[in-house]
Amino acid sequence: MKDRLENRNPLAELIRSQREEIERYRWIESEKAGQDIGWKRASEEWGQRYFVTWKRALRDQGILHPLFEILWSQQQEIESYKWIESEKRGHDIGWKRAVTEWQDRHYGEWKTHVMHGSPDDPANARVVVTSSVSRKPKRAFSEEHRQKLALAMQAWHGKRKIRGGGRM
Repeated sequence: MKDRLENRNPLAELIRSQREEIERYRWIESEKAGQDIGWKRASEEWGQRYFVTWKRALRDQGILHPLFEILWSQQQEIESYKWIESEKRGHDIGWKRAVTEWQDRHYGEWKTHVMHGSPDDPANARVVVTSSVSRKPKRAFSEEHRQKLALAMQAWHGKRKIRGGGRM
């Protein structure tokens, strides 16, 4: 029954796929090292070396749900924040602190940007430029997609409040 549920749930299927890839990487690297490198090291190294390629393969296969793109975009923002703040402070601030601080300081602006496009766009053209280097425009999400995302975010925030006062 569990397998049937996972196959119907795109998030569960995505997590399973990523977990399998990390476990495969862990096994290969552990064999090379002659000892178990552990889940944490394997997941960090796999993320740095293979995550982008894995994500691109999912896109090419047409199985990547738009919500995952948003979640990964948020994760990249938090990782950038963590790196910048760690550099400023002279020590690693840690993932949980980075998430909490980023949420308190930047989540609202990020959400507005994702939901409505850049506020600097003339006449609210709903085009978001991914970076100044590539100059490749990206269309903002459709109204239907924004509504689905808003519902998903509300549900997520509701679960967090129930579990522990809204802090990670």
